[in-house]
Amino acid sequence: MPDSALSAAPHPGARSEASASAALPHHNAVTLIRWFFALSLVCFHACLITGRPIFSPVKGHAIVSVFFTLSGMLTFEGFMRHPGARSFYRRRLLRIFPPYAIVIVLSVILLAPLSTLPAADYFRSGATWRYLASNITFLNFLSPTLPGLFGGNLIHAVNSSLWTMKVEVAFYIVLPLIALAARRWRPAAVVAALYLLSVAYYLSMTHLALSTGLERYAMLRRQLPGELMYFAAGMGAALLRRRILEHPLPLLIAGVVIWAVAAVLTNLRPVEPVGVALTLTVAAYSSRRLADISVRVPNLTYEVFLIHFPLLQSLVALGLFSALGFVPAFLIALACILLLATLLHRLCRAIAA
Repeated sequence: MPDSALSAAPHPGARSEASASAALPHHNAVTLIRWFFALSLVCFHACLITGRPIFSPVKGHAIVSVFFTLSGMLTFEGFMRHPGARSFYRRRLLRIFPPYAIVIVLSVILLAPLSTLPAADYFRSGATWRYLASNITFLNFLSPTLPGLFGGNLIHAVNSSLWTMKVEVAFYIVLPLIALAARRWRPAAVVAALYLLSVAYYLSMTHLALSTGLERYAMLRRQLPGELMYFAAGMGAALLRRRILEHPLPLLIAGVVIWAVAAVLTNLRPVEPVGVALTLTVAAYSSRRLADISVRVPNLTYEVFLIHFPLLQSLVALGLFSALGFVPAFLIALACILLLATLLHRLCRAIAA
């Protein structure tokens, strides 16, 4: 899409809403929030992979909901301030793809000794190359396993976290079109329409899954049209941030209650994104003290997300959790994850430079 198309004169409503957003302070505690949920994801998956009862402070679905909502909030706001599809795609590509590709390729190479296949057979196997081709193109669901690898683990997939990447990338692809619509019409109306369309899709897939008993409808429900309601809630929160922060405490309570009720009563899942967005907005933007701490913390959470699952799988396959017990093995795993995330982050920064 040409950048000039996104630089057209905006609708007066879009201009006023963008101006209100630009007038807000930029300090926030988003990095701290990301760390809390990224470490919760590591705990959650460590329990899942080892078969231990889940003790993570936040469960898997809630963690995914947070990251999708934050993505919608931050990328939409950034794009509305600095429209331009080419520059946006370039920034996203440089941030997302290098660490992702490195992890995929190194997983294939470095995990080969853990396969039950001889190295020559492993690298000649069509399944190995299918894994590489499918995962490097964000189609993890086509080939989640490597031959002879993790067959003795409770979960056989190399990196089950990667299913969210195709949803995230699909959102990045359509965001310039969403931004174009938001500049031509009222942004709030555009975002509300996307939210309602996503809910309609989610409910339709849910009905089909329940009425037919076919898993494919449940899988389709988890793709971008269904998950778009979280991105849309984040975009709406970015547009309404000033109003939300005028009443932080009651809206924080409302957000937590909506989120908690929707988590228990899954029939209310379509309103959950509203609770998530309200809670994240107040938590991220209402405390200068947390913001001051957050700005000093390096954001390695994407690297932690990419690395943690295959590393945990490997340590389980090597028998570390069985030999040491869960807590010592988990602490060793966490230290390794943080070290490797730091190295990966620095490597990718060097590549980008």
